[in-house]
Amino acid sequence: MKNLTICLTLAVLLGSTGTSWGADDLVFRSVGDKFRFLYPDTWVVKKGTGANVKAKVVSDDGSNCNVVVRPLPKEIEHIPNDQIMSVYSEIDILEDLREKWGDTVLLKGGETYIDNRLAVYGYFDMTHKVFGASVKVRQLFAVTTKYGKMYFLTCAAEVELFSKHRAVFENVVKFFTFE
Repeated sequence: MKNLTICLTLAVLLGSTGTSWGADDLVFRSVGDKFRFLYPDTWVVKKGTGANVKAKVVSDDGSNCNVVVRPLPKEIEHIPNDQIMSVYSEIDILEDLREKWGDTVLLKGGETYIDNRLAVYGYFDMTHKVFGASVKVRQLFAVTTKYGKMYFLTCAAEVELFSKHRAVFENVVKFFTFE
């Protein structure tokens, strides 16, 4: 039974579509915020904008993944993750995103797991204004809690590039690990 479990686990990990996840991939590690994730060796680490951006990896076409870490409010930091995430939803994420990008649309969302912790995710479309131009962006957004903090994982690309990077984005979330 133990060997079957190991074989099935390897089959799932090796069977990820669209991207190799192994020797050619790199590990981003944040010792201070106690997390790590894999990203393709063709992407580069950049400095994130904002004090709470703890990780940013970027492809050559500007598509990117970020990890934002914020402390939980004192009044809820003692509440277990499952209880917090069970009352937080993709609609809450949508409302937060609409504060900055008023045209944000939720495409799909729900509950998932990040490193065996209950999380909420959503796929969103929105318009970013960059240097006077409008750019349609699709974003995968996932959030969970640990260590008295909220961890927000966001991966985004221009809408027409999203499918090219979708496997990378989903694997960043899938292989995100707390240390």
